[in-house]
Amino acid sequence: MSSHGKLVRKAEDLQEDLSWDSHIKHVLIELEKIYFQRIRPIEVKFDYDMCCPSWFGESMVQKKPFITFLGPFSAGKSTFINYLLQGNLLSTGPQPVTDRFTVISHAKDVQKIPGRVLMADSKQPFRGLNQFGGVFGEVLEGITHPHPILQSVTLIDTPGVLETAGNAHSRRYDYVNACRWFVEKSDLVFVMFDPTKLDSGEELRAVFQQALRGHESKIRIILNKADTVEPQELMRVYGALFWNLSALVATTEPPRVFISSFWEQPYRMGTDHELFTEEKADLIYHITTVVPMQALDRRVASVLQRATRVIAFAILCATYKTKMPSLFGKAKARKQFIEDLPQICEDLANKYRCSVADFPKKEVLENFFSRAKTSDFFDMNQLLKRKWIELMRITVDRDLPMLLKPLEESAVVDPNDRKHALLLQREYFKRMSMEAHGQLFVEDVCQNLGTVPMIQSQFTDRPAICDVPANNTSMQLQSTAPPNGAGGNVNQEQLAVMMQMMQTMMAAQQGQKPSPQQQGVPLISQQPYAPQQVQPEQGEPLFPPSQQICTTTQQMNPYQQMQTMDTLQQGVPQFPPSQVCIEMPQSNPYQQGQPTFMPYGGFPSDPQGQGLPQNPQQQGQLFP
Repeated sequence: MSSHGKLVRKAEDLQEDLSWDSHIKHVLIELEKIYFQRIRPIEVKFDYDMCCPSWFGESMVQKKPFITFLGPFSAGKSTFINYLLQGNLLSTGPQPVTDRFTVISHAKDVQKIPGRVLMADSKQPFRGLNQFGGVFGEVLEGITHPHPILQSVTLIDTPGVLETAGNAHSRRYDYVNACRWFVEKSDLVFVMFDPTKLDSGEELRAVFQQALRGHESKIRIILNKADTVEPQELMRVYGALFWNLSALVATTEPPRVFISSFWEQPYRMGTDHELFTEEKADLIYHITTVVPMQALDRRVASVLQRATRVIAFAILCATYKTKMPSLFGKAKARKQFIEDLPQICEDLANKYRCSVADFPKKEVLENFFSRAKTSDFFDMNQLLKRKWIELMRITVDRDLPMLLKPLEESAVVDPNDRKHALLLQREYFKRMSMEAHGQLFVEDVCQNLGTVPMIQSQFTDRPAICDVPANNTSMQLQSTAPPNGAGGNVNQEQLAVMMQMMQTMMAAQQGQKPSPQQQGVPLISQQPYAPQQVQPEQGEPLFPPSQQICTTTQQMNPYQQMQTMDTLQQGVPQFPPSQVCIEMPQSNPYQQGQPTFMPYGGFPSDPQGQGLPQNPQQQGQLFP
């Protein structure tokens, strides 16, 4: 086995009884080996940090995902963290209270850790903060707390954005770059706003355009204190917030916005309590479930993206070194290279199977080539001799994907299995039928959630509920019938006959012979069209006189089968009244003499019994 193959153990070699914590440690160790033994040497050789400065190497020792809170002062960042920790851990107030970066992590006891201790500990991912100077240790502190949520995530509180920070109250450190440092380490970034403070000043724009640039997928917006304004005013505030953010967030898809009031006090009367509760529950779900589940895969994906961009940068720099003259004319050659850069990047992307988006932007490269010592770079021949391109391709295509959580594969259903298709269609048609009647369709898709709470119907006082096990393909639906004025109800005997018809039709489509219990329903594909004369039996008629059933029909598709059944159960036509015929058992007393017809969408009427048209274009299509 080659040396690079030994760095990453195969997934099948992992012990199944490893705990989640041990699994995280194993993956981080493998990522650290890959980065420092394969990727980092290329970065050093081609001065990648000069072109794209970052603090990527420190993320290798970060076990728990970081969640960072940004936003203007008095937006509720510290109050929200206190709400999550269910205590008054951080100081809060209407004036700017938080003047430092606070790292809240898990421990058995509550204690404060000085910032200089965090920056000096090699086991913590904060040593990169030393680049902001020793003064930054005074504005950084750590707090430990035994709350269970901190076992899954680490929370980062930041100083509020001050619009006067560039003038009288100038900070002693680079606030925007410090925010970017934490954003790069974070898995999720919450930007909080107060409904009364939506203006975007100079520092807030710098945070979005510099600190959050390139990390838009991590951004979540929180509109806090939503119960302090009336519902109609809240709509205007929501629109104004998006209007201000449209010039700051450089993405086509807007970030997710949570609207609620995140503190322990009850909501103000006259506000949308249900909306606030649902938004708060969704946000708590993101913090406690989504972020911890995706953190490890996000870490692996970040290393994969880093490797892809580094090798693309190395190929471009080696090409630049190859095109540069050895003695005279370097300035002219550099200018020509920058002018031809788009075409050069496209040619290199096609040749080495990478993306044009992996190369740095033209302005960044122009500035880099004017400052970097390119004489120390490898040219293309030296780069190929080192086999770094081949090594990075193996790393990106094989080794790093092995550390990702494998996707579950399921068997492909045979398209000839008509039973599976009919069952699926039956459930969709049932939902369509209920939607047409204005009823709610409730489905329990998660087996662990148990019974779905009853939801009140819009047309009746009785509840409509669907309690479905997750592993049951043929779901059973319980729903309310329409009001008495909408049509007659169907009793159990009628329902049994209809189910017998459904089974017969399914057997006919699957090419199976009907069972003896289904022999009373002749198949149209086996008999010519002709009205059948049967003798009435004693007893109550099977259908009320208001529901007239024809004695014959052609074999119907699954959509007709489902809609016919729904119509008989609810007594309401689904489509404009034309005519449809349904094959009925021999015992139906209404199958005497001239056939009668029930109003229903589908086939045209045929009172003379001449037979249905073979060509649908003769008297209308099957569907309107």
